[in-house]
Amino acid sequence: MKDVTAERVMQCLPGNPRSRPEVLKVIEALVKAYNYKVFMLNNQVCGQLDRFGLTKIYFHKNIYYTHMMYS
Repeated sequence: MKDVTAERVMQCLPGNPRSRPEVLKVIEALVKAYNYKVFMLNNQVCGQLDRFGLTKIYFHKNIYYTHMMYS
């Protein structure tokens, strides 16, 4: 899953709000908060994997995500 970007969100909006700079600032803040939440949830999952001794699964998950990013 790719990170959500402000540019992607702005593309989904109708033309009128795109020109307002305060709309861009709000969208950037919301996207930053969303991406932080995803990051923290991923860290929580990784912590659970380590707690249960599932580091091999974690390793292969990282390999899979890296592969998805570059393909």
